[in-house]
Amino acid sequence: MFFVFIINNITVDNCSDFLEWTQPWINWTGMQNPNWWRSYNNVKHQRNNHFHEANLKNTIHAVGALLLTVIYYYKFAFSKEAGHQIDFRETTSQLKPEASFLRINADYYYRHLMVK
Repeated sequence: MFFVFIINNITVDNCSDFLEWTQPWINWTGMQNPNWWRSYNNVKHQRNNHFHEANLKNTIHAVGALLLTVIYYYKFAFSKEAGHQIDFRETTSQLKPEASFLRINADYYYRHLMVK
């Protein structure tokens, strides 16, 4: 059930010009792994037959999935350490350095006030 929560609530933004957003865990249902996961294993085990699957899109999906997993892990760890549930904004504010290539939806970050 952990990943169902990720699928329904977070997308990854600002990936690149050709892939503006992604939901890397969206098609992980039942016994079927996400497409990027299957491609990774295809390339790993049969590189000669599946080399075309070693592409930037699958890499972005995999790194996006890792970003989501890390954020959920630290939300759990920080909540346990604090003794109460903390929200995603508090979690992402404690993660340093802040992600810049891939980012989850802006609602999960504190907004920065710029003063001149």
